[in-house]
Amino acid sequence: MILFLHGFGGSFQLYQYYLARQFSDHIIICPAYGISMAEVPQLYLEECLAEAQGKIGHRLRRPILMGLSAGGFGGFREYARNSSAYSGFICLAAYPPEDMLPIEDKNAKMRILAGAQEYWVKDRTLEKSEWKLLKGNYHHATIPGADHFFLLTHERESRRFLRL
Repeated sequence: MILFLHGFGGSFQLYQYYLARQFSDHIIICPAYGISMAEVPQLYLEECLAEAQGKIGHRLRRPILMGLSAGGFGGFREYARNSSAYSGFICLAAYPPEDMLPIEDKNAKMRILAGAQEYWVKDRTLEKSEWKLLKGNYHHATIPGADHFFLLTHERESRRFLRL
């Protein structure tokens, strides 16, 4: 199961179709919260998961938390607060925000995928913020020549990373 946090501007429905193709064996929950998931309340995410379990009719395993762009910032904050509630965190097109707490959970599993042309990759913001992530199982990759929309422009390279 994947709990997908959208970026700035709404639900990003195109990415829901993309994820459904990449993860056809997963239940994908895509809650919409305001204009951005950068500051998503933990209680809201818990309610979304409980509602999905109720609709399906049985208890679901811990989801993979996945955040795209602004949803990646919210995902980092949520994962740092509550990593044991998730089987891992995949961040797409974002980096650990300054106000995020370090992740102390040695069982944490995190991946970041970004386009190499992102300003925050080029100016080493991602590299400088990695200290918050290094206690767990952490991996990041950048896609050469790609920008913020690498999932759409570099689908094959993105798919390889997502299926690690």
